[in-house]
Amino acid sequence: MVNVHVHSILDDWLDGVSSNGTNYTVPEPPKKTLTFKQDPIACACASYRIWQENSARRWSELDSVVVWQDDIEQAQALRTYYRERLVMSALKNVNRQVSEFRRKLGALVTDQLEITKDELGLLHRLPYFYAEDLDIDYVVENTAISKQIAPILINSQLMTMTFRPLRKIFRSRRSGETNQYWWTTENGGIPFALSVRVDNPLKSMIDSLFDREQVQLECRVKPTAFRGYYPDHWYYQLYDVRLPK
Repeated sequence: MVNVHVHSILDDWLDGVSSNGTNYTVPEPPKKTLTFKQDPIACACASYRIWQENSARRWSELDSVVVWQDDIEQAQALRTYYRERLVMSALKNVNRQVSEFRRKLGALVTDQLEITKDELGLLHRLPYFYAEDLDIDYVVENTAISKQIAPILINSQLMTMTFRPLRKIFRSRRSGETNQYWWTTENGGIPFALSVRVDNPLKSMIDSLFDREQVQLECRVKPTAFRGYYPDHWYYQLYDVRLPK
């Protein structure tokens, strides 16, 4: 996985000391802005499509990928999605400070970001974020009572429950990559999620359990808030999971 550190371009300064010992700051030379022969977001969508078709081809060189019409349409849908979401978030949180990530994301999807090497990681990952956010939307839309979970962060007793699969979501982060397995106990019920690193040797076994129409698991649960666009929605995080004896 690409290890990306996104930081501010405008605030990128170096401290120096003058010949007479007086402290002063020297601006770092401007970073080179990258140019693309095609729409950079469409190139990122093409790279994502190639990875979906062949998992061995990860993080293709963006300026050399072959962009299909589907990639161009995907890029436009992605732009529309995040533009609308960022506007709604700004309206709901008008007095809150915007994070550096959100600022760069907003500039990227409105074609106002000067892309340097520092932003390549964000650009590469953008279709991954989009796919993940669409899946989270599906989870929220199909779990109507997820707002009713009491936000009390306490661990539960070990219990046995029967689950129905809802969605498997791939999450790509600098800290690692995980699969989130989302279940419910009934249609439209409270969501439950189990996070498993993709390099976990038991991943294939968990995949097979998730493929069942329903599965009985022994586990503990912890109420957890959704991050990002749904901070007022809650779900139960599963841990200490095992098959019943």
